[in-house]
Amino acid sequence: MASFHITEKLKTIYVGGGTPSCLKKAQLERLLKILQPFSLGVKEYTFEANPESLDKDKIELLRKFGVNRISLGVQSTNDEILKSLNRKHNFDTVKEVVKNLNDFGLVNYSFDLILDLPGVSDEMLKEDINNLLALKPKHISCYSLEVHENTVFGKRGVKEVDEDTSYHHYEIVNEILEKHHFIHYEVSNWGKRGYFSRHNLVYWDNCHYFAAGISASSYIGKVRSKNISSLSEYNAGIFKYEEEKLVANDEMVYEIMMKLRTYKGLDDLKFSKKYGFSFIDSRIDRINEFMKNGYLEIKDDHVLVTTFLGSMSLNYVILNLIEEYLK
Repeated sequence: MASFHITEKLKTIYVGGGTPSCLKKAQLERLLKILQPFSLGVKEYTFEANPESLDKDKIELLRKFGVNRISLGVQSTNDEILKSLNRKHNFDTVKEVVKNLNDFGLVNYSFDLILDLPGVSDEMLKEDINNLLALKPKHISCYSLEVHENTVFGKRGVKEVDEDTSYHHYEIVNEILEKHHFIHYEVSNWGKRGYFSRHNLVYWDNCHYFAAGISASSYIGKVRSKNISSLSEYNAGIFKYEEEKLVANDEMVYEIMMKLRTYKGLDDLKFSKKYGFSFIDSRIDRINEFMKNGYLEIKDDHVLVTTFLGSMSLNYVILNLIEEYLK
């Protein structure tokens, strides 16, 4: 692993994107030892895992090195659907992993679920959510199926669902989760209060973050960058693949985009103090139009937030709000 230097104390660590749980125990221990100097005192230390590769020994090791949150790639609770995805686990495996996590006191776990899968009816989706809730997660993330050319579904000619169908599926998820006191705090994420992903909130609050590893992205100072995707080049010390130096309105545009992803929304008083003008006043005609159509709300006279409908059409809403700053 290439060496790297961090000058500020970290508040969160997220190991994942890819599946680090597939490492052998000795490899995993080596990784955790490399990260140990940076992990002391972090508030949230998340490790991404697939159910079939997270056994008791690895859970014990993660706990030993201070990992306090697990993001588990469940994807579906239906064994036939999991087979169609070429997944190597079934739902019994998920239940076993959850029991082991609880046995080791690692009770802050999140589940990933894929929506819009072919062959999944509304009733099956409801069953998926209820099956996950029975395992008492603190957090659930739901992502629409993306079909890429060289994937299993791409080769089968599977098409992505239309926006109305996807909205309907998210609506089903949201209705059930809200009844169980989950908060829809970001477009694809629901959490119990106190268990939102602190690490991901760093992105959505437009704060700085440091990245290590292939294809990882970072935001330091006024520079956003992405690391190279080639492991051999990365290990040879060639880290950066692309770099964007923020100029003029760039930082402000990112702030608007990110803040409107979350339930907190864009606080116009803070925005005005930071950028010298009121965003709400500057776009009031367009904002009023979106409010009339149910996409936006203004809370406490100064906080602009997207409704559930707005969050499901977020790209459309945001592009219309920021178009004049992109010129």
